[in-house]
Amino acid sequence: MATEDLSTDQQILLMEKKLEDLLEKKNTLTGAKNKKKRSAMNKKIKNVEACLSLLRGEDEEEDEESGEYEPVLEPGWLTKTYKNFAQYEQILIPLGARELCNITGQRLRTEFNITNGQHRKLIKQFLTGTLKNTLQWQKPMEQPFIKETISPGPDPMCVPKVGDKLSVYYRGTLRADPETQFDSNIGRPSPFQFEIGKGFVIRGWDEGLLEMHLGEKATLTIRSDYAYGREANGAIPSHADLVFEVELVGINDTMVQ
Repeated sequence: MATEDLSTDQQILLMEKKLEDLLEKKNTLTGAKNKKKRSAMNKKIKNVEACLSLLRGEDEEEDEESGEYEPVLEPGWLTKTYKNFAQYEQILIPLGARELCNITGQRLRTEFNITNGQHRKLIKQFLTGTLKNTLQWQKPMEQPFIKETISPGPDPMCVPKVGDKLSVYYRGTLRADPETQFDSNIGRPSPFQFEIGKGFVIRGWDEGLLEMHLGEKATLTIRSDYAYGREANGAIPSHADLVFEVELVGINDTMVQ
């Protein structure tokens, strides 16, 4: 039976048994000569614990040692693509996403005893290609958007309300890849204009710009469901969080001098 065919309770029991086995193995790794093995075992244990947290509906935290967010591999992460690879999914998951996405074919053979060459090839292609390119490598945003002021405007009391016509200059990049600019009107002779709160722009703009005041320049970091959600849009992939540098230069007929 494939992992995704199990109930959540069954998957929890399976991962609890795996965690118990790993802890037992760790207890046998004593002495200075096993220091590296203990460190590797601790990483496996932590990743199984992360999987259990996901199954139990608990929140994941950032890796405190490395400061990097470790994406959680959901049950079925491999078998949704290769239904007959359930046995590999179970032995590989303790490594965690970051290590799996950089694994070598030799390691799959020697450390995990995957002797079938065709299976090994498919798994490596999946891990270092499909999985690496589809996982969310940043900690998920809790808030729908975050506004951070770059420079304030001259009058903090001059703020927009729903239905106002706003004039803005902006530059949009991907949160996951700040070097990728997907849109900008900076340098154009006229700002972009729209009525706020009417659904003419993404929800993160409709709500985020209501917190700005005339002349303010700010960064709006917008969660994917407040942007384009599951739909890809040009250079914007599906489920992408977006970052906009926005300058509010006009509210109705009042423009920044």
